[in-house]
Amino acid sequence: MIDGNKIQEQLEKGIVMISFKSLNSGETKTREFTLHPSILPTKVKQDITKSDKLLCYDVEFGRWEDIQVDTIEKFLLVEGLMD
Repeated sequence: MIDGNKIQEQLEKGIVMISFKSLNSGETKTREFTLHPSILPTKVKQDITKSDKLLCYDVEFGRWEDIQVDTIEKFLLVEGLMD
């Protein structure tokens, strides 16, 4: 099972490739997301321990996405960013 805290930590460090199953279409999507402050349009504060959803920012499309943690199949930090 995927650990939402670990994904959130990686998202805060840089750009993370996440593969997840869309609840709308049922298709597996693979996108680049981040929670790094240098990229976000606004600050966000979330406590993944109190939710089954992870709010993250889609780097390519410039929009927020909420991903249900138990639909995440894999994730990988693809680019670490400096503060």
